[in-house]
Amino acid sequence: MLLVMTKIVHVIPIARGIKRERLSYFTGVSAEAGSIVSVPLRKKTVPALVIDTEEVSEAKSRIRSAGYTIKKTNARSAKQVLLPAFLRATKRAKEYYASTTGSTLFSILPQSLFKDLAKLETPEFKKQKQKEEQSESNIAIQKLVLQAERHDRVEHYKNIARESFAKKESVLIVAPSLQEAERLEKSLTRGIEKYTHIFHSGLTPATLRKKWKETLEESHPILIIMTGGFLSLPRQDIKTIILERENSPLFKLPMRPYLDVRLFTEYLAEEMGARLIFADFPLSAEIVMRYKERGLEEFAPFKIRAASRVATKVVDMRAKEEKFTVLGGELKVLLEEARHESQHVFLFASRRGISPITVCQDCGNPVVCDISGAPVVLHKGTKGNVFVCHASGTVRSAQERCRFCDSWKLQSLGIGAELVEEEVKKAFPSLPCFVLERDRAPSHKKAKEIAEKFYKERSAVLVGTEMAIPYLEEPVRTSAIVSIDSFLSLPEWNIYERVFSILLRIRETTEHTMLIQTRKKDLPILSLAATGNANEFYKTELEERKRFSYPPYATLIKCTFEGTEAGIEKLLDEAKHTLAPYEFSGVSHHMHLGYGKYKVHAFLRLDPDLWPKKELAEKLRLLPPSVAVSVDPQSIL
Repeated sequence: MLLVMTKIVHVIPIARGIKRERLSYFTGVSAEAGSIVSVPLRKKTVPALVIDTEEVSEAKSRIRSAGYTIKKTNARSAKQVLLPAFLRATKRAKEYYASTTGSTLFSILPQSLFKDLAKLETPEFKKQKQKEEQSESNIAIQKLVLQAERHDRVEHYKNIARESFAKKESVLIVAPSLQEAERLEKSLTRGIEKYTHIFHSGLTPATLRKKWKETLEESHPILIIMTGGFLSLPRQDIKTIILERENSPLFKLPMRPYLDVRLFTEYLAEEMGARLIFADFPLSAEIVMRYKERGLEEFAPFKIRAASRVATKVVDMRAKEEKFTVLGGELKVLLEEARHESQHVFLFASRRGISPITVCQDCGNPVVCDISGAPVVLHKGTKGNVFVCHASGTVRSAQERCRFCDSWKLQSLGIGAELVEEEVKKAFPSLPCFVLERDRAPSHKKAKEIAEKFYKERSAVLVGTEMAIPYLEEPVRTSAIVSIDSFLSLPEWNIYERVFSILLRIRETTEHTMLIQTRKKDLPILSLAATGNANEFYKTELEERKRFSYPPYATLIKCTFEGTEAGIEKLLDEAKHTLAPYEFSGVSHHMHLGYGKYKVHAFLRLDPDLWPKKELAEKLRLLPPSVAVSVDPQSIL
């Protein structure tokens, strides 16, 4: 059938790296604002959000004077798949992250679903959309905090689901990872299996489409458990949204515009008129500050100390050992007990590989990746040790000189998972030892297999990085942090908060004994974690952040420049001119990436009450595509 192009449709392409906010196409399709159509872009066909349409006859003069050619779209239909509340939340997020609507949509929409629009529409959607438009809500919503251990949180969620169902309302729980979502489903579905739906990236496109359709067609209130990539689900009767494990760094997306799912969820709750519950133990320092200073309410009594009978001890490795050792004397005793008494032990290693960092003993410079500039990690290879960059994925031989001073004196520092595994097998060859980290478990399926094998053994050791913690679905009798020191040296402004959260989560899954091996025993954070004293930790952490103007007492915006030294200086000068009168509060040193390339970070520091600021956001959008802009960055380097 030949389509007669009688209209011009103005759209926002849902694609990465599109600087223009909107594009226009000739079309013969009738498309309302908020519809999704397919349009040609850069020799590909991509989904696009319709923001307006007009008759060609009414736009002739503007078409003639346009400085570009308007293309035709061969779209056969427009699909109504997004609620107005979701679009309003997207526009707010676009402003906060100084991005475009298209890039924001691309980062938050499930691409596996939206690639095939014809299979996504359901008969019930238009009725839901019309009903929502009749009762759009801008009322102030209830925002609550729930600081409690996981078992108590799950019991609260069961009660919330029962009460909401009685009021004919649905509940949405947003989890930071696939494994966390599956654990919640297992804990919450008993008795309501028929009315529980889960969405995550591990499901095939066909399964997702089937679940999507079933969720929208179900007339009974439902419990929805999902990861952040499925917040576009157009179910309008959601009146309670829960951010489970609110303190997880996994909510921060790794690609531009570096959107934080937690903030987007808060915008969505406001636009839907749904109450929002921030839940974790411990909650993030920002949420605790908002609870103490800005009126967030308690959902349940706010726990200030983790309840645990676990004997937790901080072991000073400098005082106990005459020379460097991976497994201290007290840890070896616990491992021996595990071998004799059929116990399970979890050993936390802060990084992958043998050693997380290698430095030159002569000039002090770290060995870094030629592409990303990140410190490389020493791994075992089939033909000798290799340096691996986990940021870029590059691998090279570890047999090299220092690239700064040409010295052979390269020393590996820190304790990685591979080194811990090696030492356990050497000291306890009959004790089964498993490793759960990204290199050994590149997929969720593989990670589950490793965890299941660990638990099937009568006694065994699991060595794992942070990614292993959610897979500890059953308690372990003993746990040990083999070394937390290299983690504490990461260039993240909130690293103490992250370490405190990791230690409490490991403590929560431990039944009897937990050891923390360190050469920094005097750090208050370690004793606070050992006693579960969240109240004192927040007090100290928030005082320090206020003193140094870190979030939540400031909004940080990081601009990253890459290129030659001369090229970076030129880009910096142009950026300063573009952003004026706003000025960078600090500029990092030039980090050498190899082959004459460098990286530099420059920071804007703003009063959080003055952001988002439309004028500055527009200026940031004018920066060249090669300049990466990150609002509220996790790392300062």
